[in-house]
Amino acid sequence: ALQTEMRVQSGVPFHRRMANRAFVKIVIKAGGRVRGFSLEGHWLGDSSKILLDHERKNVLPLEALDTKDTEQMSQLWELLKSEPSAVEHFLLTVLQPGVGTVDM
Repeated sequence: ALQTEMRVQSGVPFHRRMANRAFVKIVIKAGGRVRGFSLEGHWLGDSSKILLDHERKNVLPLEALDTKDTEQMSQLWELLKSEPSAVEHFLLTVLQPGVGTVDM
């Protein structure tokens, strides 16, 4: 769902699109890190400041994820399956869009 949202949000660089920002936030909350973003979720771009952090699982940026690649999807599933913000995003954007937020 996030990839579809991101494609619709054209005209803006990938790292600034709302769907991508939501994806980065969810991955970080789950203890991971999206390639090209800091551990706080800030875009690093082509900067040499990209840090190697072996304690976090690095995942590809949303625009580079291949939903047909079982290895990528397995890694992402293991990281996000118990993350409340991922569940909340799914509930509010896929199952019941426009409802609001869920208090956790």
